[in-house]
Amino acid sequence: MSVSPLLTTLHVPTGFIGETTDATGAFQACAPAASNYTTFFATATSPSLQITALGANHVSFVDDVTACGLTCSLCNTATATNANVGAMARAFMVAFFERRLRGNTGYDTWLTGAQAQSHWVSSSQATITSK
Repeated sequence: MSVSPLLTTLHVPTGFIGETTDATGAFQACAPAASNYTTFFATATSPSLQITALGANHVSFVDDVTACGLTCSLCNTATATNANVGAMARAFMVAFFERRLRGNTGYDTWLTGAQAQSHWVSSSQATITSK
């Protein structure tokens, strides 16, 4: 799968969250570098946000990894816990939608500002890139 050229014509705010361990893999990458969140962010128009969950793998965003069985065991091993990655992803998504759908600028602090920096970046749980 490749990134659609239509993404460059989409003029709405976008947000992408991804992980750091599964761009490559022994058999097959769980989130191949050629079509993962970084490629979508690279072609997206502004405003766009890229959140990298450090130490997460492709299934770190799954609430109950035991429920997906063998499939979830095929990705590279994560060092971040699913609980932390899930909480962070939910916090960013709520802030993104509050900001972009409801226009509540108070959530900027949770997207790229002081709250995001103190909760996620300074604790080495995530990096944030925006354009």
